[in-house]
Amino acid sequence: MILQELTDVWHGRTVANKREEYSASMKYGASAAHLAKKILSRVRNVSEAPRKFFVQIGAGDGWTEWKGPPVGKMITGGDSIHRLVSQGGWEGILVEPNPHVFQRLRWNYRHMNSLIFENIAVAERDGVKDFYICHKNTHLSSFSLEHTQKHDPTGREGFVESVEKIRVRCMSLSTLLQKHNMHTIDLLQIDAEGYDFMILQSLDLFAMKPRAIRYEHKHMTQEEQTACKALLEKNGYRVHPTDFLNTLASLEGMCGISADAPPGGRKTSAHTQEQSHAL
Repeated sequence: MILQELTDVWHGRTVANKREEYSASMKYGASAAHLAKKILSRVRNVSEAPRKFFVQIGAGDGWTEWKGPPVGKMITGGDSIHRLVSQGGWEGILVEPNPHVFQRLRWNYRHMNSLIFENIAVAERDGVKDFYICHKNTHLSSFSLEHTQKHDPTGREGFVESVEKIRVRCMSLSTLLQKHNMHTIDLLQIDAEGYDFMILQSLDLFAMKPRAIRYEHKHMTQEEQTACKALLEKNGYRVHPTDFLNTLASLEGMCGISADAPPGGRKTSAHTQEQSHAL
């Protein structure tokens, strides 16, 4: 039962996006869905552990999620991490740099007491940087103005004007994990609008190996996709795209829990914390 629930969560299955899953299987081959299920079977022991830990970078509002063609719209209740956490037994860190979206994120998880919220951006180093948010599409935020604007190729009225530059506090992924004493991750999920590879590069995969990593490859160049795959494979991961947006990587030979990587991500129990800082 747990395995099936995790498999559904991983694919982000809802009634509305069954067609997308079918479309992805046609494009990437039937092996994509089979591979995801096989990977999840390898982490079954992790899923059955009393405490599981995740980090979600680019958490959005924790409730709605963009579903691409053939769905092509925002799906309410479509966020895969929300479904995972709502099933119980998961603790984690949710990172969202857009301050307006961050407020909704906290509200949507208001009844869950095992989460940490960070109103920051994950970057290559600690500091403060320019960041672009779009009021016409609050799920669209990026360090790149060009990346934000290219999501409006038709020139919709008011779209460009709705893009606002703000200053955001930044942490490297390593700093974030050290801050919260996170020494093991069961699931790392990244949706950073083109900066996913940069974030993965900043993680010391020798010292910290998440058991599974899901990242968005859609906004990477072909060179970045190739380099990212090579980086992960070099560090012991199997890497496969699962749909037109995302790639799933899992540690090789994960048949349960390895002796040198005990389950449990934080050295102390996670409690709900509001890590919001004025921008």
